[in-house]
Amino acid sequence: MSAEYSWRRYWILRGETYHTDQYGFLYEPTAQYAEYYSAKLYTAEHIQTAPCSILLGEPGAGKSHELEKLFKETKNNSDENTFVCWIDLKEYTTDDGVRKAFTQALESLDKTEKKERCMFH
Repeated sequence: MSAEYSWRRYWILRGETYHTDQYGFLYEPTAQYAEYYSAKLYTAEHIQTAPCSILLGEPGAGKSHELEKLFKETKNNSDENTFVCWIDLKEYTTDDGVRKAFTQALESLDKTEKKERCMFH
């Protein structure tokens, strides 16, 4: 069983650079003068409003856990006009399977007449 940490996670745009201290820890972005040494970092709240986000990282970094947490928060905090779906891409071994999953999700969206809000894992 893996440990679960309740630390605040930050996201960064692809291609951006970030700086860490001598121990490899990210500088606290809310600290004084952080704007001078930290890249533009985003919290999960910012990511939830983006039309599309891709989470990249090392194995075991907590990507799946973070996405599942975001999915649940989005689903619980969404209004009735928001369509939220979860597709676990690990369940599919071919691109055809993934295509079918996307198609089914979008067909469900069309039937609900809600605005689009899907999370694919």
